[in-house]
Amino acid sequence: PALRMASPRSAGRHAALDFAAQARQDIAALREQGHRVQAVEFHSGPSNTADADAMAASMATISGWDWGEDLVFLLEHCDATTPDHQGEKAFLQFEEELALVDAAADPRWRIGINWGRSALEGRNASLPLSHIQAASDAGLLGAVFFSGASGTDSDFGVWLDRHLPPAGLPFSPPGTLLGAQEISAALDAAGDDVILGLKFGLRPDSLPADEQIG
Repeated sequence: PALRMASPRSAGRHAALDFAAQARQDIAALREQGHRVQAVEFHSGPSNTADADAMAASMATISGWDWGEDLVFLLEHCDATTPDHQGEKAFLQFEEELALVDAAADPRWRIGINWGRSALEGRNASLPLSHIQAASDAGLLGAVFFSGASGTDSDFGVWLDRHLPPAGLPFSPPGTLLGAQEISAALDAAGDDVILGLKFGLRPDSLPADEQIG
């Protein structure tokens, strides 16, 4: 529970940095094989105890390593605790993370927004767009990944971080907040110079592989 970049416990934070150092070696190996690595993503945990100063220290350490070719460092926002509910990830608040990236001496740091995780935090479809717009307006948006969230019970549960498919597909669960209109608005707010991705799971877990592929 203490192993994260923003851990207030020194041992947990340094263990997370060791994990990042292994990722750096893996990236170097991928590049040697001829693959392009565009970005590496980090998170501001651990749950409920994440500390902004600890995260800043970890970011500075990561920036000081030789990563080879240029790439983007993404601090991905995960759902935070709100006055209304306990967060599932319960990492740092979006405003804290935006301030950390803004204050970083290394311009490679950017904010990453996962649409579904911001929707999970806000329990609505408006908070993801607000996060994307705020990061874009600040010139700090690095990536937008699309996954859904829902307050309607299904095989994906209720308000859980399970990467729901967008609405309008044969395998979309009920109540998914992410649809074509939300994707379009997010793309407009994000602008052109960002990394884009789509991340979704399939349920039930027992779904045969050939059906998942289909």
